[in-house]
Amino acid sequence: MHPWKQAILAAGLGVLLILTIIGAAVASRPRAIHATLPDGSFVRVEKITDGKQHELMHTEFQAPIPFPVRMKIIRPTANNALCLFLSHRLPDRRTCTNMNWCKMATAADAHGCPFRASVTPAFGTQKFQASCAVFESFPRTSDHIVVKLLDLSGKEVCSLNVPIPENARTDIRQAHPAPLPQTNQAADLTCVLKSVKVRTRTNMVNGLSIALPEIAPELDLLEKGKPSADWFNNSTQIADTTGNQFVSSALWNGICLHAPAWNIHFDLRRHESADFPAEQTWSLPVFKLPASNSVQVVDLTRKVPPGLIRLWALVGPGSNAYQIPPARRGSTSGTGYSSSGSVGGDAFSFHSSFANGANTVTSTTTFPYLALDAIDVPAAIRLSLRVHDDRGRKVKVLDTMAHFASFKVWGLLPERDAKTLSINFLIDPGRSTTFTVSPPSINIAPAVLPGSPSPTPNNRPTPL
Repeated sequence: MHPWKQAILAAGLGVLLILTIIGAAVASRPRAIHATLPDGSFVRVEKITDGKQHELMHTEFQAPIPFPVRMKIIRPTANNALCLFLSHRLPDRRTCTNMNWCKMATAADAHGCPFRASVTPAFGTQKFQASCAVFESFPRTSDHIVVKLLDLSGKEVCSLNVPIPENARTDIRQAHPAPLPQTNQAADLTCVLKSVKVRTRTNMVNGLSIALPEIAPELDLLEKGKPSADWFNNSTQIADTTGNQFVSSALWNGICLHAPAWNIHFDLRRHESADFPAEQTWSLPVFKLPASNSVQVVDLTRKVPPGLIRLWALVGPGSNAYQIPPARRGSTSGTGYSSSGSVGGDAFSFHSSFANGANTVTSTTTFPYLALDAIDVPAAIRLSLRVHDDRGRKVKVLDTMAHFASFKVWGLLPERDAKTLSINFLIDPGRSTTFTVSPPSINIAPAVLPGSPSPTPNNRPTPL
């Protein structure tokens, strides 16, 4: 056989092999979950992920590039969450929109308890863009849920029957709730949970006025049998027996209102006006109030096992720039971060960058501030400042105005005639206590979210 015939035959066999592989891949690919809209466009679930790291990989050809271009969309979450990567395709099936008509999705469990997801703006190219609907909480005991997408007015646009990945499903955990009131001890602090109530509260969510459940525990803190003047409940975390949890001060994202039990965890802190033990305070030298456009470079440290606090500078109002040494012990000192805002109508800005072996911080403020690194300080430890001027007056502190990795900034608002500042750090490890309770009787309709679907745990996806 002539060489040119052999070449043609080899090329033909190669094409046939490629087509066979593509055909097998298409045949084995799960049929997509989708919903068709009245205008002929459709929303499709591109991928369903669970856990803390959510990724979608997309490959497409972009002329004039002769080879495929790969694109990765990443959406991390703080806790184990359910993430739906969604695309909205026009009727031509080739063009995707940015889905800016949708900012919220809802679901419900078998009891009708509502769950809420935020929908992020789409990211990608004109040919392909994907949004993320992230359910921080979801019906973990179901194998499928009905997810409804809402437009900006709160009206349901479409619904999707979505399977929950097997790894994300859980059984109801064993729990042994006790009747109320309950009493726990947190060192010498007596904690009494008197009652737990559920009510509805109207909230603004993405411009929508919606009613959401609100859980209101009633907790008393006692020292030597009397109400404590030094301690307060800083935050409340509520978890059901399937693994859903949320901080009660945050916007509702869903737990089961009919679970066999709830674990209610209280994070307890001292008031800044309280007497702190000596080991939980750090008194700094008296500082002269910095002049405008000036920087008092300081290098003071205090160990906070397993980490430390390193004070870098007391910075005056105006425009300033200063360097801090290279990162130590994992501290990035805010390399390449920016922060801005306003106080009383006065704008401020901070920026840090790394070059030539040091971090350079530039700032513009109308007030002095303290700059430091909190390196490897445990997240449970709360840092705060108690500041007075040379006349004994308390100086207002703007708590953690900028937070770049371990680099932190506290703004200071002294009186105009103040000359010096006495600064004390308060290093509060806090205390905590957890109660296991039976959820209270619910006297409200649980499915209060607009567009909340009726519970249909056995629905199956619709093939495309």
